[in-house]
Amino acid sequence: MSILAGCHEARNNFVLKEIACPECDEYIELFVRDGKTIGIEKCASCDHVIGEGLGLSEIVRGQHGA
Repeated sequence: MSILAGCHEARNNFVLKEIACPECDEYIELFVRDGKTIGIEKCASCDHVIGEGLGLSEIVRGQHGA
């Protein structure tokens, strides 16, 4: 059972990622678990909000497409 406990702990870990804001290109720090954002983050420069549960590819895809 101790092997499975390690898997559960690893699943609960998060990673801190830094991405460019889709609106102003300033850097925003996001908490990511399983490739999706945890919590809501707001850009300190332009107040753009990045919601919870978004994949990083969804955020980056909208960056230069508009």
